Amino acid sequence: MTRLEPHWDHNLGHGTLGEVAYKIGDLDAAERHFVFVRENLEDWGRNENMDLLAELWSKKGKKDEARNLLLEGMRQVRELTQTSEYLSDRKRYAGEYQTRRETFLRLFPGEAEAISKAGLPENITKLINE
Repeated sequence: MTRLEPHWDHNLGHGTLGEVAYKIGDLDAAERHFVFVRENLEDWGRNENMDLLAELWSKKGKKDEARNLLLEGMRQVRELTQTSEYLSDRKRYAGEYQTRRETFLRLFPGEAEAISKAGLPENITKLINE
């Protein structure tokens, strides 16, 4: 995998390498690649690798980081939904929001209240038609 890194030095490449590393159990490499995506992708909250990063951090005992990553990702996706002028984008964003939310609830069962305390709704489908 390290042979590919110099050739895949972009967000998609790091995301793919992170997924492979995660699947083979190399959590340190996976974390490095996912953090690269988080730090270099403007709308990182939409990226499905953030679910894997949150899961990884949760496994490593970095529960607060995982929780904050998902909440901030949901916040970012909600804002994108509110500001997008295209219905097709708003629909896609609503699905991405739900995915981040489902990951949060799976990793932190019984903490649904944290989502509402963060000012985030149960779903953002009403924003699609606004």
